[in-house]
Amino acid sequence: MSSIAEVGRMERELSRVDRLSEDIHFPPELLLEILLWLPSKTLLKFRSVCRIWCSFIDSSNFISLHLNCYNYDYSQKSIDHLIAIQRIVDVGCFFTIRSSDRLNTVADLAELAEPYSISGNCNGLILLNYGWNAVRLWNPSIRKSLFLPDCPIKLRWSRIRRCHVTYTLGFSRSSNDYKVLAVKTNLPSYSDDKAYIAVYSLADHLWRVKPNPVSVSKWAISWLSPEGGLVCCGGVVYWVDNDLHRKPGAYMKLYLYDFDVEEFSVMQLPDAVKESTHRLIFAHGDSLAVLLMSSESICIWVLKKDGGENPWRLWFKGEPHLNASKLFECANVVYCKNSNTFLLNNNLATMSYDIANNQIRILKEKDMMNFRISFQTYVESLVLHKGFGETITLFL
Repeated sequence: MSSIAEVGRMERELSRVDRLSEDIHFPPELLLEILLWLPSKTLLKFRSVCRIWCSFIDSSNFISLHLNCYNYDYSQKSIDHLIAIQRIVDVGCFFTIRSSDRLNTVADLAELAEPYSISGNCNGLILLNYGWNAVRLWNPSIRKSLFLPDCPIKLRWSRIRRCHVTYTLGFSRSSNDYKVLAVKTNLPSYSDDKAYIAVYSLADHLWRVKPNPVSVSKWAISWLSPEGGLVCCGGVVYWVDNDLHRKPGAYMKLYLYDFDVEEFSVMQLPDAVKESTHRLIFAHGDSLAVLLMSSESICIWVLKKDGGENPWRLWFKGEPHLNASKLFECANVVYCKNSNTFLLNNNLATMSYDIANNQIRILKEKDMMNFRISFQTYVESLVLHKGFGETITLFL
């Protein structure tokens, strides 16, 4: 569950509800406990029970508690579910919910004519991107989406200079707000070494352009992309500079963007990275983790929430599988915490890697050459279920 302070606020709110309504014939703490364990679509139906229940379910405190309780407590006893996006040439894309153990389809979500891609995933919200400026937030658990206003740092194409905009999604805990970071860089060369920044706020439904551009090379922004191993957790987006042409030791740095203060910064990876031949960052619950692999061992280090002089703790160490190094060259890697396995996807098949038992299993082989499939973690959430008027659309 979330913090004790949040629980206390919700219980006080329920106590007021109990005094105001004679229709509630059981303790408010019990009502809170029941509602927190219900899926999002059921809660949307329960909003029609009465006006008091509706305002209670709509409160930001309840939405935060439900996100943590339903997904992270309940999921300890269940199988991870994944969002699968299947893009087919000249057809569009299909979204489904799959089980992580066998990739069986649990539910069909949507079918779109445009080949959207997933640019971010945070607390049940999916950031979808198509083309230059078609960006939308989507909550798959309640089938609703929101188109973002046009990003103010637009692309300008010419024969001399080409531009590229990267989008990523995060959450600001201090303001309880979801934000989208847009970064524009110049391609193919970074002669001016400048990246132009804009930040979208879901609470305001507006973009803000950051006045001062930042250095592309200093913050390794060329690797700021989902394909480059972008990971969002705890209100921060992390990435690693994997450019082998940089100075020795550059690969030991971990770059991050904090959505609370809206600033870039850098920190060191664990010292064990010096002996590793492969490295991968991923979300381990609400914390960041890094997998380091060498010919002799495979280790997982988890970033401590309180930081300190030694911010990394060793969480796992074992012997690597003979073919494990090839697996982590895959474009799409997802960690399934409940089963302690990695789901890996390449052009030929989707596989799982159980690091504890040192087993690799092929879950599904590709049966078509003209489509790509990738996966993201699926989380139940009530975000986007109300507000924004007609700008919220059903996403069926």
